[in-house]
Amino acid sequence: MLSPVILLAALAVRLSSSGPVLFSQRRVGRDGKAFNLYKFRSMRLITDELDDEDGDPTTFLLGGDTAPGGVEGRDRRTLVGRFMRRCSIDELPQLVNVLRAR
Repeated sequence: MLSPVILLAALAVRLSSSGPVLFSQRRVGRDGKAFNLYKFRSMRLITDELDDEDGDPTTFLLGGDTAPGGVEGRDRRTLVGRFMRRCSIDELPQLVNVLRAR
């Protein structure tokens, strides 16, 4: 039932920006079991944001006195990514892990 939505979302991500369609991250779940979290990529890659090719990516990420990995800096979400997050479509690939755990 969700196949058309997943296919359209994958196509939209692919056409909206360069890079992989899926975002994968290692997480620890119930009972300490590690698993891969999958989402549709909703953000531009950091290299796409650098204006100067010789620039240091850590300067962009850390920006002086800010911590890495947070919400600091520019908004890197794509237009497609904003829509997918608002409608939680970016979470659909994670459904594979939910069905596999049952």
